[in-house]
Amino acid sequence: MGLSGYCVLFLFFTFAVALDVHLERRNLRHHVFVRNSDMDKGFRISKRSLPAWLAPTKQHTINRRSADQGDTCEALQGYETKLAANTHSHIFNDLSGSVSLAWVGDGTGVILALTTFQLPFLMIKFGQSKLYRSNDYGKTFLDVTELINNTFIRTEFGIAIGPENSGKVIMTGDVSGEQGYRIFASDDFGNSFTQHDLPFIPVMQITYNPRDANVLLVTSNHNQLWLSKDFGVNWVKIHDMVCMVKW
Repeated sequence: MGLSGYCVLFLFFTFAVALDVHLERRNLRHHVFVRNSDMDKGFRISKRSLPAWLAPTKQHTINRRSADQGDTCEALQGYETKLAANTHSHIFNDLSGSVSLAWVGDGTGVILALTTFQLPFLMIKFGQSKLYRSNDYGKTFLDVTELINNTFIRTEFGIAIGPENSGKVIMTGDVSGEQGYRIFASDDFGNSFTQHDLPFIPVMQITYNPRDANVLLVTSNHNQLWLSKDFGVNWVKIHDMVCMVKW
């Protein structure tokens, strides 16, 4: 930067500093800078009132709310006792490598528990499944494996629960000794099951139509899309080369 640049900066700085002063001529031809009191008014912050349409009405009052018991930590005292009184344990006495739990319906108290044990041997897998049902929110369970004819239920397919409070349940079983699959369908919250053989090998859990629980979709191992309109009784192939499906 040249000399002219420094001069410009110096003049600007001098002008900025001298904004709040004025030059007054005194005797003996001396020039004295005196502070201008009027400049303070420009920097004075005044409180502005709200316009009428934003101002609160005369009936508007603000009251301090007292902290009741619900707003304090005292409301949480004793929760351990209540939690312990409503917590129940259950031991499934079987060879279970995994346990799947599913609520059936809303407010029904029905819980289905599926235990699965699978042991691979060479090219064959041996599996065993047990089905338990509770009517009292899990306090007690009853072994109802006979409802699925002691069929091995694939863990990855789980327990497919119908939408809302339809009471529908579907479990997909691997038929032992046969190259096929079978579903067990219930429409009474798991009190009874009806079996239906599948004309394909499923690769996903059967999905329900959210608006009609009787309509089902599933894909097969050949990337085929299968549809049922009667809750799994009959199936129709509707598409090929399908990798993923969602309602």
